[in-house]
Formats: sequence, structure tokens, C-alpha cells
Amino acid sequence: FSLAAYILLFTQSIERSPRNQLIHERIQNINEYHTYSVYRNTCRGLFERHKLLFSIHMTAKILSNAGKLLEEEYDFILKGGIVLDKLGQAPNPAPWWISEQNWDNITELDKVSGFHGIIDSFEQHYKAWNGGWYATTFPEQEDLVGEWNDKLTDFQKICVLRSLRPDRISFCLTQFIITKLGPRYV
Repeated sequence: FSLAAYILLFTQSIERSPRNQLIHERIQNINEYHTYSVYRNTCRGLFERHKLLFSIHMTAKILSNAGKLLEEEYDFILKGGIVLDKLGQAPNPAPWWISEQNWDNITELDKVSGFHGIIDSFEQHYKAWNGGWYATTFPEQEDLVGEWNDKLTDFQKICVLRSLRPDRISFCLTQFIITKLGPRYV
């Protein structure tokens, strides 16, 4: 999109967004209207399969700018855990159900702020993780094991899901977008 097209879109957002006498509410109305206008106009040029990725990127950037999401958490969602030093990696306490890739994700997640100690949880409660949360059909609807359910934000819980059950990530991200921005963004 060109700068001229964006300026036109921004001008239309100012003109068409709901008016309000209170300045902070007027600004909020412009921001909400403009955010959706950018989303709608951008999606016109995307394939259907790319719209969820664009929506989660928008959601993450909005939350990051508001101080409600750490960039390292978003990076983890995008890239997962990449272990560069396998020799220094903690041993997998349950290799019969935690794959090497999943364990790489968990050990790297342990390095992200807010997740320190999650490796210990798998070592101490591997039966609860495997027999309960991991084995369910919809793990994103279940409580995490131990203190982790109360300790983590909704987005951080998605990082855990990304580590162990990547098959459920698109469903979980869709629900997260709906919760944060609304159903019109999916």
C-alpha cells in the first residue's frame, strides 16, 4: 500500500468514526475505526490462509504497544524453541510422550520471562501434564498443571500450548483474537 492510500484511509477514519465530546473517547473511536479499516483493506489483498497470521500480528502489536505483551513471548509463538546447545539442555523427564521438538520448546520457553521453572514442573508433575492437560482433545480449554494456570496470562498460556500441542494453535489464536479485538478480526 502506498503512503497516499494510507493517508486517505486515515483521513476517512477521522471523518467517519463516531464523534464524541470527550477527547480521550474520540481518540479511542478513531483508533478502533482506523484499526478495523486497516485490517479490512489489508485483507482484501491477502489469501484466506494468511488472514489469521495478519490478525494475530495486529493483535500482538496492539498489545505490545499497550505494554500487555512482551516481544519475546510473541517471538516464541512465531519461532518456537530453537536449542543451540543440546549438551547444556536439561534432560527430558518423559521421552516416551514428550518429543524432542516439544522438549526443545519447553526448555527454551523456560528462558523467557515469566516461565522460569516450567522445566521443574514437567520433572515433578509429568504424569499430570501427560495424563491430563496434554491428552485432552481441547487443551486450550483446560487449566494448566500446578501454579501455571494462575501464574500465566492468556497469551503466555498460548506459548505453553505452542510448545506441546501445535495442532491446536490456530484454534487458540483465533479465540484470543476474538477476545482481544472482536469477532470481526477473524
